[in-house]
Amino acid sequence: MRLNKTRINYLDKFQQMIAEYNADSRNVQIFFNDLINFAQELGVEDKRAIACL
Repeated sequence: MRLNKTRINYLDKFQQMIAEYNADSRNVQIFFNDLINFAQELGVEDKRAIACL
């Protein structure tokens, strides 16, 4: 995160998705669809970086 500022946006979005799910404002199916859409938004470099974690 310190080296790539664009990943911070992904982290913020992911944390927001989790918070909404935990607050029961999203059901499992909607959360799953959100995760699929989130993954599709990631660029090739972002996917590579996540795979290395």
